[in-house]
Amino acid sequence: MDHGKRFLLACVRPPSTKRAGSWSLETERFRTTTAEVRRLLAWLVERRVEVVVTEATSDYWRSVYYLLQPHLNLMLVNPAHLKGIRGRKTDPSDAAFLARAGRQEW
Repeated sequence: MDHGKRFLLACVRPPSTKRAGSWSLETERFRTTTAEVRRLLAWLVERRVEVVVTEATSDYWRSVYYLLQPHLNLMLVNPAHLKGIRGRKTDPSDAAFLARAGRQEW
């Protein structure tokens, strides 16, 4: 997940229906309200997400982390460690990068 003050982007990597052994990307935008974070939780559970990777961006991650933590396996990463990696320029690409990082495929 890529966090912002007012919204976050979540990206999941389900198996591709078009090509065996490959993955597709599905991205969804959520506001940072409690109701929206609950919708995020339902969205992740519905997709059978096993690991959620999220950046510790400012304090924005805290409310989301603490609402999801009892239900999902969360991995909190330091954005300073990821800053210099090529190709990360937009929120959707950040979310996709973190989804791939969770699968250790970088």
